[in-house]
Amino acid sequence: MKEKPNDINMLSIKPLRPASAASDTTARYIPTSLSWTRLLLCLASIFLTWLSLLYTKIGRTGAGELEMKTNGPYDSEYPSLGINITYIYNNKAAGPGAAFDPHSHGAYPTEYLPVESFKWDRIKFNLPGNWSANTDDNVIAQSQRIELEGGSMLSREFHVLYAGDWIDDIPLVNGDPIGLPLSSITLPKSTWPNHLHVFALSVVPCILQARSLMSVRRAVFTTQWEIIKGFKAYAVEVTVVNPLPSAVASDRDTWHQGLGIVGVVGSNIRTVRHGTLYRIIPSDEIRVKVWVVPTYKTPAFGIDGSFEVVLHDEDGALVETHGRTVFEYSGAFAASSSERTTPEWWEDAKFGIFIHWGIYSVPGWAPGELGWYGEWYNWWLHKWPQPWNGYWKHHLDTYGSGVVYDDFIANFTGSDFNASAWVNLFADAGAKYFVLTTKHHDGFALFDTKGTTHRSSYHLGPRRDFLRELFEAAKAETPQLKRGTYITMPEWFNPDAGRGGYGFGDFPGTLAHNAYNDTMLELYTGRLRNKDYLRDIQLAHMKMLAYDYETEIIWCDIGGPNLTKEFAQDWYPFAESQGRQVVMNNRCGDLPQFDTPELELFSSIQSTKWETSESIDPYSYGYNRATTNDQYKNATTILHRLIDIVSKNGNYLLNVGPSGTGLIIPPMISRLLEVGRWLEHSGSCIYGTKYFFLGAEYGTLRFTQTAETFCIISLSRPENRTLEVDTLVPVTNGDKISLLGGGAAGLDLPFRYQGKKLIIDAPEEAFKEVQHAWVFRVAYNVKHPS
Repeated sequence: MKEKPNDINMLSIKPLRPASAASDTTARYIPTSLSWTRLLLCLASIFLTWLSLLYTKIGRTGAGELEMKTNGPYDSEYPSLGINITYIYNNKAAGPGAAFDPHSHGAYPTEYLPVESFKWDRIKFNLPGNWSANTDDNVIAQSQRIELEGGSMLSREFHVLYAGDWIDDIPLVNGDPIGLPLSSITLPKSTWPNHLHVFALSVVPCILQARSLMSVRRAVFTTQWEIIKGFKAYAVEVTVVNPLPSAVASDRDTWHQGLGIVGVVGSNIRTVRHGTLYRIIPSDEIRVKVWVVPTYKTPAFGIDGSFEVVLHDEDGALVETHGRTVFEYSGAFAASSSERTTPEWWEDAKFGIFIHWGIYSVPGWAPGELGWYGEWYNWWLHKWPQPWNGYWKHHLDTYGSGVVYDDFIANFTGSDFNASAWVNLFADAGAKYFVLTTKHHDGFALFDTKGTTHRSSYHLGPRRDFLRELFEAAKAETPQLKRGTYITMPEWFNPDAGRGGYGFGDFPGTLAHNAYNDTMLELYTGRLRNKDYLRDIQLAHMKMLAYDYETEIIWCDIGGPNLTKEFAQDWYPFAESQGRQVVMNNRCGDLPQFDTPELELFSSIQSTKWETSESIDPYSYGYNRATTNDQYKNATTILHRLIDIVSKNGNYLLNVGPSGTGLIIPPMISRLLEVGRWLEHSGSCIYGTKYFFLGAEYGTLRFTQTAETFCIISLSRPENRTLEVDTLVPVTNGDKISLLGGGAAGLDLPFRYQGKKLIIDAPEEAFKEVQHAWVFRVAYNVKHPS
């Protein structure tokens, strides 16, 4: 049957809070009077920031992007085709008269922008030849339909070069155009303050006749390392594709089946562990890691040279028909490398626990609306000192006008805090790492801040180093858990920030005026005077977490003025000297290793590494006594969100908010333990998996994979004891399918194809053993290398 040409619908996720509202875990803080565009003008690396605007189905390559030349099926140039959209341009983003967004009328500086064309990840985008011309240079998406010139085409990839008025607006591609006839593209309808600005579109056509069913799409040197055979080896991530269109996949002769061996050869490196793959269906791609060792004898910060990615078949013969991919590389294996990939352990972990605990846990209250967090109690109390403000009224009615926020320090006792119980709960929940809020925006720390400030639990209140207790318990009792620390970059009311000129927006760096008597200033309890905020407090605290507590995750928040580069240039080599690989998020102001959308699910795969955070509480990260037991997310909701996020290349950081005494309340404990029980039998399709390039989801189905398995996860119980998969998946005769958690009855299930539809049958005995989500794991019939 002839394939019907498809229309790509680009969707836009709306922010789950007003863009101007303050939030403790906003991906990058944007003051209400300053747009993303204007903020870019404040950054030193404008051009690198422009690169970060790129969204593609393939995405950013990470550390050490390689310029590749190939004599394979794609010849010397990867065949990306720019789509003409100049005729629908309706906005000017750069140059004289530009008004990128209506909020600030900011503009990009033309001297930093590429002209005429721009290449990223081997994809070419057509751009204006003169950004200073008095003409529009981008289109604000308003449901415009773009017809492809020449009718439909078989497309393998679709790419978008975009920017948004605000960072919360994430444009996504909905559906699966890969390998199918494509005739048009429909942009989403976006509204202020979340306009989606599209600068360029590009598609990659399928190859209709390939000389081989394997071809190298890209190769990326990473900063991941491992000791192999006594040598310190580094990972090169190689993406291997089947260049044929998915429309021909019904013919199994178009599938690559059997062992494929991937190596990297060159004058300055040698492969010590080859990458392996076993199956690639048309239009699909597989990412494998090849571990290499530099061959230079003296220490060096980087290497230069020409290398080849070489593919062999299962008989060990070189696959000459698609050739060797030759690439030029100049980069660093060294620990000081400024552009770092996430560690392999972080990529494989998938699931972590966030803990928001501090002074704010004592009042423990929020109005029960999305975006109004309990941990922001002190800010909202002072933001609008009016009776209509729920925080202001609640505080007055509950504590009276004479009680200020710092009075709660005396009640922050931690009397129920049990570090051993906490870390064992996290492990039982199936988490692989945890992140504790060591200091939130109120500036109160949960560790020994020494002589930088005495605004901490070590010097005030309980006079305990809670971070030390938690980390020591984790090291002793749950060493498999990676240990992380959240730290805010600014503090709301620390006068040293304002005195040093570091205040901004909702973080002015001045003492708070009393919420009920504006003529009075509130003390900043524990403050030690005459400190430079950036160096003596912010940087000093980051160093304490890194060196004194040996954190493995620096999870910053808000951004703003920072000394992150100075911090990172010493932290990474220090950790590496101890045999540890560490990671830092994108809110430290510089050197991001992973993105941190908040409370969001995406409708498609995000190729950059990302981590969504949200709480078991439906509204607040910090403890909220106003939340009833039945309002907390149940285990099914939590697991469905975990599965969805992992299928799209993300990690899930699930938050608990202990009470002021340090008690994780029973509703949270029960949810976590139930999640852990499911992961105990089905975790093999979560941990260490990769996304399925041809599409993460199909209706209520989600897909993940490893080198030797493919996972079909149904978020609803299949009807009539039969799972039907009406989309292309890499399953064929000789494979073995199991329903995980289904016991003996769930093993070696019968399956068949009805046309293009995969049908899997399982007995009721297997189905009834499983709750929440049903995981069908396909084990390929593979031949392992000897």
